[in-house]
Formats: sequence, C-alpha cells, structure tokens
Amino acid sequence: MKGMGGYRAARSVLLAGLVAAGCSGQGPGTTPTDAGEAPGAGDGSWSPPIAIPAPPFGLADDPTAGCASRTARSQADLTGLASLAAGTVVEIAGGGPHAASNLVLGGTGTAECPIVVRGPSAAAKAVIQGSASLVGSYVVFENLDFDLATAAEGISLSGDHLVLRRSDAHGYRPGRNSTVIFAQASTDVVLYDLHVWDNGDFSYVGEQDVHGVGATTTHRMWIVDSRIHRNRGDAIQLGHQADNTLGDFYIGRNDLYDNGENSVDIKEASNVVVSQNELHDPPAGYPTVVLHDCPINAAVIYNTVHDAEVGVNTASLEDNCDDDLPVSIFVLKNSFRTISDTAVQSWGSGKRYYVTGNAFTSVGTAVDVSPAEPGSILAEGDEGLADAFAAFTAIYGLDISTP
Repeated sequence: MKGMGGYRAARSVLLAGLVAAGCSGQGPGTTPTDAGEAPGAGDGSWSPPIAIPAPPFGLADDPTAGCASRTARSQADLTGLASLAAGTVVEIAGGGPHAASNLVLGGTGTAECPIVVRGPSAAAKAVIQGSASLVGSYVVFENLDFDLATAAEGISLSGDHLVLRRSDAHGYRPGRNSTVIFAQASTDVVLYDLHVWDNGDFSYVGEQDVHGVGATTTHRMWIVDSRIHRNRGDAIQLGHQADNTLGDFYIGRNDLYDNGENSVDIKEASNVVVSQNELHDPPAGYPTVVLHDCPINAAVIYNTVHDAEVGVNTASLEDNCDDDLPVSIFVLKNSFRTISDTAVQSWGSGKRYYVTGNAFTSVGTAVDVSPAEPGSILAEGDEGLADAFAAFTAIYGLDISTP
C-alpha cells in the first residue's frame, strides 16, 4: 500500500522503545468536566489514559528547568517570535488583544533546551486575534487564547515535538470547509488541556466541515484532556484522503460533544486509540464515532458514549486498504447509554472485529455487525474478552487488561 512502508518502519521503532521502557499505557484517568481541570495539569503527576503511552516531551510544568542556557524575556507585542533560539522563554505580556496576520511562532529547540512561548497564565491568557503557524522543534506554546473571528485560516502545526497546551481556539468563520487546529508533516505533537469551541457557521444550510482538530502526514500525536464542542464539523477528524500517511494517534480523556457532525471521525489513518473520552450529543443522523474509508487498526476503548442515535459506526472500506486486509477494529470496555438506535453498528467486508466487554444501558440494539472476518469476537457480554485483550496487545504493544 502506498506510503505504508515508511509508516510501518516508524511504528516498529516506536513499539520497540515502549517495550524497552516497560510502558503499559495504564493510568487511572477521569474525564475532565472543563478545560483546566485535567488531572495532573503539568505538575509532573500526569497519568496517561488507558492504552495511551506518555508523550516523550511536553507535559513537564517547566520544560526548560534543566537548560543551562535558558534565557527569558517579556514583550508586549508579537514581533520576533518566528525563529527563536533553543532555551528561549518568551512571555507575551498583558491580555491583549494582539492583532496578527500570518503570524509564525516557534524556532529550533532541543530536548534539553526547548523553547516556550506563552501568555501570563492559564487564567490570564494572551489573546491573539488572527491565525497562526506553530513551527519548529521542541517548542511549547501555552496560555494562549486564539480569537479567530477575523482569521482567514486556523492554527497550523508543522515540525517535531510541538506542544500546544492550556489554550483556547474559538470564533473561526472561514465560510468554507476547514479545520481549526491542523497538524501536518509533523511528529510527536501534543495537544493538551485545550478548549476548542464555537467554530463554523451553525446557521449554514447543508454540510460545512469546520472541524475542531485534524491532521495529515503526521505520526505520533496526542489529543488529551481537552474540551472540544460546537464545531460545525467533527470534533476530531483524521486522515481525509490521506492514504494512511499518518498514524499512532492517541485521543484520550477528552469531552467531545454537541458538534455539527461526529465526535471522532477516523478515515485513512493507522493505529488510532480512542480511550476514556466522554463522547456525546451529536446531531440527528450522526454517530458519535465513525471508523470508515480505510483505518488500519482502530480502537475505541473505555469510553463513555451517550445520548446519540448510533454509538460507534464502521462502514465499508475503500480499496486502498486491500493490501492490509483484514484491518482490526476494537470496541472494548465502553459504556453505552441512551442510544436510540444501535450502540455498535457495522457493515462491509475486510474487518476483524473485537467487540466485547461493553456495558449497554437504554439502547435500541447493542451490537449489529455483519459480515465479520474469521477470528472476530462479537459479544454483548464479556465473552472472548481475554482473547480480545491479547489481540490488542499483539497489535499495539500495550496491555489494557488491568487498568
């Protein structure tokens, strides 16, 4: 399959590192009720959601604590922030608003001496009116409030070891299909403790895809402990016509709700884990989670899914999956409640399903899956759960049997 050779090589290196580190991906985890209430918010005690490894960079409270060449400054404007040196910490003073046009923030940091661009605090964010490109290596962007009401574009990320945390993005009205926060040509990206809301035009008649978070040509990305709601498209969409040039995506412990379409939409992306989120209240006719087009290995585990017509839907695959059939779909240990139609629904060949260990309360139909590849496990109770856990470990390299 086009693009998969390099992807598989990168995936093998990542799994080898996790095994060497003894990473189990386990963590207690709770769903945040509001942005800023995420557990272990940067104080060094952050616990990853189940089956999600801790990112290699970006959640330390002071990422430059060990940098001997650290330099810090405060400035009242947005000038000179495109090519910062390693170890530079810049605080954008005052709340603003700071008007921006084609703003570029970033530079070339290192693991020992990263760059930090931030507002005064999570409670007093620096307001930036306009779009922004977040670029470089080993850069943390935090305490920023992106007011996109007048922006022609959203927020893009491109580079490696980029972190956007404790920040807001809202008011985006592009008048066309777009994405508020979009990663491309990147590795090791962390989106943590974000509030992404009120983007797109809900009065628009017809489909207007203004998604909250998206990505392409990106590997290893964490979207965790955030609140993403009232975006005209999906809260999170990955891999639209991307031919699986992106993979290893971890969507964990977010509150995703009341968007114009799905909470999570996985298309042509590989090895995605959706874990311990609260997924709820899509519009009529839309499932909370869709896994379609060509997801090569996708897992929906330990989530709370409620107040929808359909919980998880996996539709027919596109033919660019042919060299990787059967793909593996995991729907394990979720809580489905108040689902008027079907909790887990699927059709189309080429998929091996592991659907077991879920709880169903006030649902129309619990599981409606046909056809299923040999070796599939389909149960409304816990039948075959140990075998499903073992299959997950074989593919993802993480043990999720004892959270």
